[in-house]
Amino acid sequence: MTGTKKITRGKILLTIKEFIEMWVNENNNLASITENSDVIKNLGLDSIGVLYLIMSLERTFNINIQNDDINYKTVAVIENLISLVESKLNENHQSVEN
Repeated sequence: MTGTKKITRGKILLTIKEFIEMWVNENNNLASITENSDVIKNLGLDSIGVLYLIMSLERTFNINIQNDDINYKTVAVIENLISLVESKLNENHQSVEN
């Protein structure tokens, strides 16, 4: 595919970090948020925040995340969210670089 943008794990992580900073409305140090961070327990996202995060990821990366894809395991830890986005990008035949 010509003109296809390469998406990196770092871009996905940065998108999640920026959303969390905006939603929680605190000055979380973005550098302290890692792939191992729990968005619910450690970063203060509530259930509505998680839904908005999912919608933001869908819009940003032009993917469709089904209700069946969403559970505590897939959304709580940022690494799992990144993996979910990567799998949806792969379904759309978009490549993800490390």
